[in-house]
Amino acid sequence: QFPRLSALDLSGAPDDIVSLPGQVIAELAGLSVLAELHLRNQFDLTAADLVGLAALPALTSLDLQGCCFRADDEVLPSLGGLTRLKHLGLSRTLDQEISRRPTLLQPLYPLSRLESIDLRGNVLAPLQFGALARLPALTTVHLDPDEAAFDVGGAQLVIADEALRLVNDSLMVWNKVSTRSEQ
Repeated sequence: QFPRLSALDLSGAPDDIVSLPGQVIAELAGLSVLAELHLRNQFDLTAADLVGLAALPALTSLDLQGCCFRADDEVLPSLGGLTRLKHLGLSRTLDQEISRRPTLLQPLYPLSRLESIDLRGNVLAPLQFGALARLPALTTVHLDPDEAAFDVGGAQLVIADEALRLVNDSLMVWNKVSTRSEQ
């Protein structure tokens, strides 16, 4: 119906619980030039709903801020099929049980074009940031200093600078390894 639609915002209001039926996401498959999709505060989104987004050939930006995903739903693996993504918003999306998984960010490895990721408002272990080094195009990791909390043995420490140092160190090591393997 909208052959030239390149950006779509289906976000819910921050204070409202919004339920976007999975069939609506399935209907998006016909939007062949849709590059930017905002689904903020959609509380009923599931991994199955998000898998359908892989049918959007032009999708380069996906914002899922505030879509509180449950631990029993494999949401991040469902995003691995979105290989054209350059920008991914995951602010305030991961519950604490999901955040404690040591392999949390590994399902994002197929996103080789990802340039920026927003992880603000999530409780993450420092070792999880090393996984970001496997994303060759990644240049920006959004961490709010007031919210970038790490779960360290049950105690939360707010250390955004440390997270950035870990990501930077991991990127430097990964780039050295990648350069050697290409020679």
